[in-house]
Amino acid sequence: GIEIVNSKEEFLDVAPRVKKLSKKLFNNDHILLEKYLVNNGHKEAQVISDGKTAKVIGFRSCDLQWKHQKMIEESWVGGSDDTKIQQMERFAEALALELVPLGLKGAITIEFFVDSVTG
Repeated sequence: GIEIVNSKEEFLDVAPRVKKLSKKLFNNDHILLEKYLVNNGHKEAQVISDGKTAKVIGFRSCDLQWKHQKMIEESWVGGSDDTKIQQMERFAEALALELVPLGLKGAITIEFFVDSVTG
């Protein structure tokens, strides 16, 4: 489950419950911590690889969400943050190229969560 905590005390309160749920669902009690972005954007780069190289073939916005789940995915149409999108595309392609020697072949999605205030 997803829990939002704002202090060490809140974390210490919910951690045992989250660890128990993790053990039940995934057979281990590991938990993942992520920074919570209040005004976040969710962007995705679609990458395709033939096993020799990799290329970003599309970019989309998945900002409309309900209960942390994507509701709508829309193709990128450009806008005021085109430079940031280009940076994310370059990063996605560079990451995919690093994965090719490890056996990447086919289509993958590389996701970015962006703070809409600070970028």
